[in-house]
Amino acid sequence: MVVIQIKNLALLAGTIKSRRQIMMLTQEMLSDKSGVGQPMIAMVESGKRLPSLMNMVNILSALDLVLRVEESEDYLESF
Repeated sequence: MVVIQIKNLALLAGTIKSRRQIMMLTQEMLSDKSGVGQPMIAMVESGKRLPSLMNMVNILSALDLVLRVEESEDYLESF
């Protein structure tokens, strides 16, 4: 399991693509491994589409990455 912190969602596309390439997977191979269609993976990697939460979890899991959600300090300070 690899944990990568992404504070900017715009970095998600690049992280998915680079991790896929490091693992020497094609988009089709990632599609088979994640259960997410290859066209959706292509759109996510190009930044044209944000995947649903379930698709994001499936893609990240197939890449041995973990999605972690944390409360923002800004959010906590508003109370």
